[in-house]
Amino acid sequence: MGGKHSPGQQTVLLLLSGAVANGISLGLKGTAGILRPDGTTANSFPSGHTTNAFVAAEFLHQEYKHRSGWYSVAGYSVAGATGVLRMLNNRHWLSDVLAGAGIGMLSTKAVYLAYPWAHRKLTGRAPGKVGVVPTFGGGTAGFYAVIRLD
Repeated sequence: MGGKHSPGQQTVLLLLSGAVANGISLGLKGTAGILRPDGTTANSFPSGHTTNAFVAAEFLHQEYKHRSGWYSVAGYSVAGATGVLRMLNNRHWLSDVLAGAGIGMLSTKAVYLAYPWAHRKLTGRAPGKVGVVPTFGGGTAGFYAVIRLD
């Protein structure tokens, strides 16, 4: 499809971005204690759905903006709609959605900026031989990393 990175590298970048963003988001949910608009639970801030939607939108922007601006428009439109729907469904406040959007975009941008440097430090060569899998459960987030040394 012509992204900036190979499919394997794209997988690593997307999984790392999601792991970073969700780690931040889950950490804030556990400490902020903001009650949802519908009064059900005190884990409203930030919106996890919006965080993940904006991770995907920023990923599309980073990978495919050179091919067409429509990738970015589509990604950010869907992500924005996700945030709006979370508010219309009375599950989040505007501040939750804005924070989730910022966390998703900034986490993905940070991973894209750090990836080449980190990969060279870990392997001594250009990106292409690292795999990362995020893990989530029991209110915690983390990841497993696999590095091919051949």
